[in-house]
Amino acid sequence: MFSQQPNIEHIEVMTHFVSTVAPTIQLSGTSSLLEARSDCQTLRNLQERGWKKWLENIHESERQDRKRVLNSHSVAFHLSPAIHNAVIHGGKADTSKSTDRKDPNSLSYWRLPAEISVPEADDNPTIFPTAFLRSHIPILLIRHPALAFPSTIRVASKFFGHPVGETFMKIILRYRWHRILYEWYEHDSCQPDGSPQPLVLDADELMYDRTAVEELCVRTGLDPKSVRYEWSSMTEKEMQMQYEGEAIFLDTLLGSEGVVEGKGSNGLRVEDELQKWKSEFGEERAEILRHMVESAMGDYEFLKSRGNRLDGRTTETCH
Repeated sequence: MFSQQPNIEHIEVMTHFVSTVAPTIQLSGTSSLLEARSDCQTLRNLQERGWKKWLENIHESERQDRKRVLNSHSVAFHLSPAIHNAVIHGGKADTSKSTDRKDPNSLSYWRLPAEISVPEADDNPTIFPTAFLRSHIPILLIRHPALAFPSTIRVASKFFGHPVGETFMKIILRYRWHRILYEWYEHDSCQPDGSPQPLVLDADELMYDRTAVEELCVRTGLDPKSVRYEWSSMTEKEMQMQYEGEAIFLDTLLGSEGVVEGKGSNGLRVEDELQKWKSEFGEERAEILRHMVESAMGDYEFLKSRGNRLDGRTTETCH
């Protein structure tokens, strides 16, 4: 839809952080980060390598004087593992200003090095420096969990080459990460020199409401007239040649010739979907999936209520 925007470079974040996927998932199944210091350090090193490559990509787009759109298929991999541990295992992420970066329960342990020297927000839940987050407009794309989560399982199974297990499902199939990120951005946007206000867009709006898409463009400096609702489909070979590892995330999009009807959440019933999941994923994983969907609904509804209304209203949060 946005590929024809003038002077825009689309950068897929996970291209640079793909090596962190398996270690992050594995670490999320560990109840004590202190007892997994070696695994934490290994993951930390991989994050730094990915960060360095990503910055090189960003600097190249800056040298070409191009705007950039940074896209990630999973928020989870960009939040601190200390946050994962706190949510999944009931631990407590340390937001103190301690300069001791030896405790993996500390948010500062996971913070990647900043290029400019500015004070860090102690409660920044991500692995990225606060200055970097403040230099981009945050857009959180959400979709009904009963549609988004099974789709994630399908794509991940292709990515890993085998069915994903419970550990993967418990870290990835959540909107809690989006909510944590949204609430941090919402708070930080009220600070002097803080972040831009976070934007939330539901997939139903992105696919079927052109007014919502036009409003998103206006708010982010994109050209509404350059949005495409129809395009030429690609063969599987063409997808692999042009998108390589990203093709598994984009096969439905690239294989279509426009917005596909019937992909929205209108009239969706979880109980009806459950029967399909049992046939596709098996009884055990279908029940885990149902639990994760039901657990995520509160966060999903919260985010949806903070979405950008078509009449142009935004959530006023600063008092």
